[in-house]
Amino acid sequence: MLQSITYSSFKPGPKLLVLGAVHGNETCGTYAIRRVLRELEEKTISVKTGSATFIPVCNPRAFKAKARFVDRNLNRFLFPREKPRSYEEQIGNELCSIIAQCTVLLDLHSYEIGGPPFVFIGRPNTPEHDLAKSLGTGFGIVGWSEAYAASGGPAGKIDPEECCGTTEYARNRGAMALTLECGQTDDPDTVDVAYRGIRKTLAHLGMLRAANCKASKDSLKLIDVKKVFYRNEGGSLTKNWRHLEKIAAGTVVAKDGAGNDLMVPDDGYIIMPNATAPVQTEWFYWGQDRA
Repeated sequence: MLQSITYSSFKPGPKLLVLGAVHGNETCGTYAIRRVLRELEEKTISVKTGSATFIPVCNPRAFKAKARFVDRNLNRFLFPREKPRSYEEQIGNELCSIIAQCTVLLDLHSYEIGGPPFVFIGRPNTPEHDLAKSLGTGFGIVGWSEAYAASGGPAGKIDPEECCGTTEYARNRGAMALTLECGQTDDPDTVDVAYRGIRKTLAHLGMLRAANCKASKDSLKLIDVKKVFYRNEGGSLTKNWRHLEKIAAGTVVAKDGAGNDLMVPDDGYIIMPNATAPVQTEWFYWGQDRA
């Protein structure tokens, strides 16, 4: 059973859903949500239109174990199942029923390697894009689902439903949906990034009544994911790459288990490199400035 808390206004408006700890070891969203809930409880802020629902911990067992997941990644293959066969599938059924009711989703995450906060966008040049700008991260990543589906996965083929996580499930039901990656998982500043993300989302949607609350619309540099690289046995990165570090065409980014060079085909950026990624999982992504 997931704990969800909803604050509603008598005035119609957006139905915002904010998620924390979809991956149990990514806790910044949990603590940021709890901070916002204290403010709502103490009435230093209030929801003036629509409703705001918060799930501080979406994967309770993984959160308790300080692990990414228990049986499998909750943020893949997310759809209702008549006969769930794993812990994450049981949670997924409950989570899907809640997501299906929202009109706006903000999913709060962090990542393994150092680098700036950023936001995953599914629909550029739409109201979803405008919402992403309001978060003030400076960087937006687009094309993840398309690149992931086209990658074929580590075994050369991939089930299209594997690409469906929280935001994809919400978008498929007509909602605006963003994943805010708040920074490196162990960095305490990620909680502040997540907290500001919640407040800015509420303000942008016109939902927040609070002192000194003003919606913002900052610039957002878009980077388009072009390719997914998977780690094989013995594979290693050539250096401690940082997320969104610029790399030139022909740069050897990694070596596979056989010692072969892995290089990028053109100028661009390395995205979320993870030197300790498990074998046969996403190792790093390569992307370019969106035209």
